[in-house]
Amino acid sequence: MRGIDFSHCRERSELEELWKTSSSAQVSGLQDESFAVLREGGRQCWVEFVDEGDALCHWEDGSDAMLPAADLLPLGTSASALQGAPRICEGGFEAARSHAFASSMLLVVALDANSSSTDKGAAALKATALQSLALASEELNALLNENSIFWRGGCSDLREPQWQQLAPQGAPCIAMVLPLAADAMKVLSVTEGSGCSVQALVEVFVAALEALQSHQEAAQARLVCEEALLRQEQDAEFQEALAMDRSRAEAEDRAKEVEAEERSNKMASEPNTSAESDLVNDATPKDAVKRTSQVAQEMEEDAQARAAKIRRLAADFLAAVPTPPTDGISARLVLRLPSGERVERTFGGEECLSRVRAWAACCPELPEARERVLHVPLNFDLAMAFPNRKLLADDDTKTLAELGLTPSAALFLIVRED
Repeated sequence: MRGIDFSHCRERSELEELWKTSSSAQVSGLQDESFAVLREGGRQCWVEFVDEGDALCHWEDGSDAMLPAADLLPLGTSASALQGAPRICEGGFEAARSHAFASSMLLVVALDANSSSTDKGAAALKATALQSLALASEELNALLNENSIFWRGGCSDLREPQWQQLAPQGAPCIAMVLPLAADAMKVLSVTEGSGCSVQALVEVFVAALEALQSHQEAAQARLVCEEALLRQEQDAEFQEALAMDRSRAEAEDRAKEVEAEERSNKMASEPNTSAESDLVNDATPKDAVKRTSQVAQEMEEDAQARAAKIRRLAADFLAAVPTPPTDGISARLVLRLPSGERVERTFGGEECLSRVRAWAACCPELPEARERVLHVPLNFDLAMAFPNRKLLADDDTKTLAELGLTPSAALFLIVRED
């Protein structure tokens, strides 16, 4: 009976009972502070200690019970042995937060005591184990995997401002985080390890989902309001531009009338006096007709070539199969034409501005025209509404994310004045 204390035994029956209980514990292979699963039913638990063949088991709902050690199958001391643990986002905390923001999902952060240099002791390790047990429950696992990005680590994996927000009372704990940007967040709730039962975590997770939905609805409302304001400003700018164009056209017409009148007066004051002049005058109308015909033919050929190019661009867009952005960031662009009409399309944040220029040129041939007759000038430039600046040729190789056109932006298509 090596390794068994039998100094207190006085009778043979006591020795036999001690041997029986000790053998049962040894056969089961259970250790103190380890995970196990019921042989019948498959329910997982955390074993705080084994004593005389019985094990004190803690369950995911916060309850506990003494069970025969022989009824349990040992899983080991690591939480990774638990079945049904949530999928962990790879990389550091910043990568997980950025991924959650790009995916418009909650970020759930589990901080363990055994990864922290500031939280040690049996109580903290026990709370970490019970936290891991609750996270591995079927009900909570399904909620987390379908509706959130899950990250696990310790305070030592975070910068000081981060763990002060996520674990103000120290680890272990679980924090529900609302990503406000790729590098900004709002901590909605923190559940300490001692309170990490399945029911408690489900309740705080549902409340966090509701907060996420309210935040998204408010953001959408702000976007609609900003777009309405932008359209009002664009309409005012368009009316002002129309007035300026009208005034410029009237001034040009007046200048042409004056020039024609001066030419007529000059021709009247200089009559033809020679036969050579008569021949020249006879030939001039013929030459003018010929030159006009040549110019018209060249213009028609240019128009046909441009139309063919537009059709090729449109065919390329129509043949393109929509794919989700590689980085999870998209750009919904609203393009305002000189006529005041608008077209919309969503691009990937990693696409270049040159792709948007090609789309602007052929948008009258695409479904987003919605059977409207749209007119795009031969030579045009693109300009951003906010901030107000023209997009130059050097910008064509930049991505929409680099130009600040994500997640949505308004663009002007303006006639280029060469």
